[in-house]
Amino acid sequence: MDFVKVGQELVDKEILKIKNFMPIKKWTDFPLIFTVEFIVSNYFEEIGFWRSIFGMEFLSTSQDYSILKHPENDWTFSIKKNSVGIEYKYNNIKIQLYTDNLDASCKFIDDKKYPYEIYEASENQRYALLKSPAGVIIEVWSGWEEK
Repeated sequence: MDFVKVGQELVDKEILKIKNFMPIKKWTDFPLIFTVEFIVSNYFEEIGFWRSIFGMEFLSTSQDYSILKHPENDWTFSIKKNSVGIEYKYNNIKIQLYTDNLDASCKFIDDKKYPYEIYEASENQRYALLKSPAGVIIEVWSGWEEK
C-alpha cells in the first residue's frame, strides 16, 4: 500500500471522512477510549508531576504503570516505568492541551512554583510551554483571545 499516495490524496481532495474503518470501541468495563504510552526512568516523579501540576486522575495505577485522565475530559495517556534500561528521548513528542482561560491555568502552575514560559502564537492566541520531568514538551493553548 502506498501511504504517501493515500496521505497526499487526503490533503489534496480534503477527504476528511471515511466509510471503511477498523472496528475500535471504548471498553465497556473501564472508561478507556485509547491511550498513548510513554516510558520514563523516574516513574514516581513523572506521575507526581502530572498529579500536582495538572490535577490528573488515575484510572489505574501500580508500581510500574499508570493510566491518567483529566477529571473533565475523556482523553487518557499512560506512563510506564522504564524496566529495560533503554534511554528514551521525548524531544519529538508534544502534548497540547486547550483552555478558555490561559491565565487561570497559568495561575494553577504558578501556585505549584513550576517553571514555564508564555508565547504568543498570534495576535489573539497564546500558549504556556513547560516540560515534564521526563522531558515531554507540554503546551497549554488559549482559545481565541479578543484584545
